[in-house]
Amino acid sequence: MTLYVEKLSFLSFAIHILPELVMNKLGLNSRNELYYFNVSKRGKWVISLVCKFFGCNTKKYDFEIRSIKDKNGECINARIPRKYLFEIQEQIINSDAFKSMYREDWDKVRVYNYIRKGVIIPGLSPSIDFPAYTIFMIQRVFLQMQAQAINNSKFFMIDRPWMSIYAKYASQYGITVIPMKYMYNEQETLRNRSKRILERHPKVFHLIKNIRSFSFFVGEMKWDNEKIDNKTPKIFFDGVGEFNLERNGMNSDYYFYLYSELPSKYIASYYKSNLERKRLQDEGIYAIHYRNCSHPVNTANTISRPTYCSLFKNEYKELVSIIQQYNNSKSYWVGFFRKHGIKVYLSWYNAYNRHMAIGDAINQVGGVSAIWERSFLGEPSAELFTESDISFQYSQWKANEGQGREGKTSYRISVGFLRDYGIELLRDRALALRERLLKKGVTKIVAVFDQNSNDEYTHGRQRGNYIHILRALLDTPWLGVIFKPKKSASLKSRLGEEVVELLDKAINTGRCHLYDSYGENQSNIPAVLAALSADVCIHGHLYAGSAALECAFMGRPTLLVDREGHPYSKLYELQDGKVIFKNWPDTIEALLDHFQSPGGIPGFGDWSSIIDEFDPFRDGKGAYRMGTYLYWLLKGFESGKDKNIVMADAAEMYCKKWGSDKISQS
Repeated sequence: MTLYVEKLSFLSFAIHILPELVMNKLGLNSRNELYYFNVSKRGKWVISLVCKFFGCNTKKYDFEIRSIKDKNGECINARIPRKYLFEIQEQIINSDAFKSMYREDWDKVRVYNYIRKGVIIPGLSPSIDFPAYTIFMIQRVFLQMQAQAINNSKFFMIDRPWMSIYAKYASQYGITVIPMKYMYNEQETLRNRSKRILERHPKVFHLIKNIRSFSFFVGEMKWDNEKIDNKTPKIFFDGVGEFNLERNGMNSDYYFYLYSELPSKYIASYYKSNLERKRLQDEGIYAIHYRNCSHPVNTANTISRPTYCSLFKNEYKELVSIIQQYNNSKSYWVGFFRKHGIKVYLSWYNAYNRHMAIGDAINQVGGVSAIWERSFLGEPSAELFTESDISFQYSQWKANEGQGREGKTSYRISVGFLRDYGIELLRDRALALRERLLKKGVTKIVAVFDQNSNDEYTHGRQRGNYIHILRALLDTPWLGVIFKPKKSASLKSRLGEEVVELLDKAINTGRCHLYDSYGENQSNIPAVLAALSADVCIHGHLYAGSAALECAFMGRPTLLVDREGHPYSKLYELQDGKVIFKNWPDTIEALLDHFQSPGGIPGFGDWSSIIDEFDPFRDGKGAYRMGTYLYWLLKGFESGKDKNIVMADAAEMYCKKWGSDKISQS
């Protein structure tokens, strides 16, 4: 019998594994394999010796499944959010456990869908309770079983909410899940445990935050409290760490203001330093310190806890936590919005359910919520489920369309691509780099884009984005390469010595350029800056296609290297072997053939067959349209109109100016 255990310790071994080994020893099958995902260091060697006595080998599970693809070429990392999470979500919502704890007031505002998303994508730091993590573990067991021709196994898993659903899911793969009910979740941090306790007492939690903030930022708190203005309707937005108030084409959190006619008096923004505050103040933007929470908590209209059911204690605790998070988040933001006169909440962050609670908060004070499309995903994903009053999208195309997966949005506004506002402002700088490379004997230039990586497996993927093209550059004296990494701050530590040595050698030729400037969270260099210098652009991944799309919008031939396996992406409508490639060697071979063929390979890097589906305007004015729409909303609030009238008026004006086909209304 092959056994798997999520956490191997003295406790799990004594209660669960040892009885299984004894039974197998007494039976006909005396040989066992025990694989563990995690192990207690103190118990590892003793447990190993005991297992040997019972004829059982203990091994750490190290079977890498992310490179394994199904018959359609899809990897597990694509299939979990595209398919399995939706299936698990439906089973949870339709389960006896959920139905027995359901409360009628969950149908108010966005609560029900806040819970729906919360049960599959929790809002706290990642832990073993994440359904994606649980499904991934089950798939790891199954795919190793397949590789070793094993038909059935037992998986001792730490007990977690919705365990019966996971057990049923695993059984279809020949896996018997055995819950370990007395195992402690060590992966949950002390901070998260403390936060869960304080969630039950929001006013105490808020008081602690106030004391901490006042202690460390007393000067900023005093300045903020002296400058309160709740009369002027304002927009408050979530940034991505790109503090830039210059109209210079570089990435900026304030793009909708800088590249439109939206007056600064309507904008409220966090600041993190006195320098940022001074800059905002000079610009006429209402500044709030990011730690300032000195406003009353509004606990009105709280949502009821689930009905207690002793049969489903884990599920009850999880639903209680989700409801508490909703109530606390909404209470906090209602107070914040009222204090500062916020009427529009704008965010890009819809991966979790946080934006729904904040959306209900802004609605409670008579304002509206809006989401803007920051990243392009070409296939369905549970993370894309969004609910807001307004959604600013590139176009009316939706990855999550159908089966209720896309959520509810009152107005979907097609504004065109939102990150190409700097093309003309950056052109001279890009051409200067191109001229510098051409002077080194270069005749053709490639711009290469990557993604972030967070473990050795994904680090290896990123090395592939560099090592193959670097070798091609060193072997091809007329080739130039520009790298624009997503996370340049940690790039060299992730690439490793061998690749960094190769990169330095390439840069020393004068034919290779690395954009290594970065902002708070990632590179602050626009993709268009690298693309403007290049003849062909290559994105080393297909699952995240924003940089590739940005280059294609400019008309640059753009290639995608789908090493991971995302065959259900919309981008697979592009030509295989001319736009999409499965590995870097084939990509480089085709690239060099294209460059050396008279007139190039027809259709090479050509996105014209689908590009208009993603941006019906193609004029680089998406930021202008979005900023204009926000201006109309705030003008409506300034005149004292109700939020529904404000939204309807703005939609009507947009239809008249840019066409009724650019808006869909639910």
